[in-house]
Amino acid sequence: RFYLIVFLTFFTSSCQATYASEPVNDWYVEMLMHNAFSKYYIYNKDFKNALFAINRALEIRPNNKSLHLRKSKILAALGQYELSNEILKKLYDEKREELDKNLSHDIDNLFLNEEMTSMKGHAAALEIERQKTIYEISLIIGTIVFLIIVIMIYFHFRSEKAKEKLRMARAELLKDKRSLLKAKLLLENARNKTEESNRLKSSFLANMSHEIRTPLNSIVGFSELISSLTIDGSRQKKFAQIIKYNSSILLNLINNILELSRLDAGAMIFTFSDVNISYELSELCYKFNNSGDKKIDVIHRRAECDINLKTDKYKFIQIISLLLENAIRFTESGWVAITEYKTASSIIISIKDTGCGIPINKKELIFERFEKLNEFTQGVGLGLPICRSLTEKTGGKIYLNERYTAGAEFIIEYPISELATQPLA
Repeated sequence: RFYLIVFLTFFTSSCQATYASEPVNDWYVEMLMHNAFSKYYIYNKDFKNALFAINRALEIRPNNKSLHLRKSKILAALGQYELSNEILKKLYDEKREELDKNLSHDIDNLFLNEEMTSMKGHAAALEIERQKTIYEISLIIGTIVFLIIVIMIYFHFRSEKAKEKLRMARAELLKDKRSLLKAKLLLENARNKTEESNRLKSSFLANMSHEIRTPLNSIVGFSELISSLTIDGSRQKKFAQIIKYNSSILLNLINNILELSRLDAGAMIFTFSDVNISYELSELCYKFNNSGDKKIDVIHRRAECDINLKTDKYKFIQIISLLLENAIRFTESGWVAITEYKTASSIIISIKDTGCGIPINKKELIFERFEKLNEFTQGVGLGLPICRSLTEKTGGKIYLNERYTAGAEFIIEYPISELATQPLA
């Protein structure tokens, strides 16, 4: 208490101006301050200032009973017993009135609780009766629902069983239908293959009968003439050349047939090595420029660097030879050119002529067996199919250039990964 008194003393002296003139803005803090001052003054027996402080506190909180009680004690200490008793009487009356109200409220609550208890008992009995009725109704409804569910499950299983049988029957029908369709397709394929085989056989026999009979007649006829003693030496030499030419035609024809048969049977052996195709093309151009009756120039447009290709040398020569033979056969005048060049991804070999050309709508048909653009020209239509098969089996592809219209141009293309180049010697 000593320290509290010291603190309040210093607090009183520092706040005297505020206490005497301006009120504190916060009413609660101001009320606490006046209350503290009143306690301080009571402790120091300064009841006048204590009365002043408690009155200031009551102005802020006029309904605070503890402040009224303290004011009564201060008035009694000042000898103002009548005022003190009035305050006490007023506090007593208020407390009594509050107690009477509480007692009346408690009595009302007691009667209300008894009535509520009675009503709750009656409501509980009604609830039990209602629950019993609900239980009986629920039992009846549950039994009916259970029977309905059992009947539905029974019919559902019967329906599912019927559906399963129907699905199995449909699956069997679908399977049989697919089998029939497959058999039909196989029969159609077999029939088409048979028809194609018969067509090829007829075409083959027709072409072979003509292609073999013509050179054989020449060989037999000129052989008889040579055997005659009435012809001179120059004519014998000419006839011998004709016999040799027709013999080579027969030999090439038989070789092409055998070559195609070996390709179909997969019996052809390929021997891959590094081939200088620039040199081989030059040799082929020289050979074709110095052979044959037609005076068609075969031009080789050589690349700046010789190009090496890992391929089968003899199959490569055979491909180019067949293409050159075709180009010369269908070129009456002009030239045949072989061009080689390299792009970023492949090596290109072009065989171009100034002949009759090939219609665009037959660009793929010419690679089929026994197909000929002109039935009156020599050959059985096996050269280009052999070229395509050999080119594809050595890693390349061959096609007709549609944009070239001054004749025909066949292009052979090999991927760059298979290539190597070396400088000219």
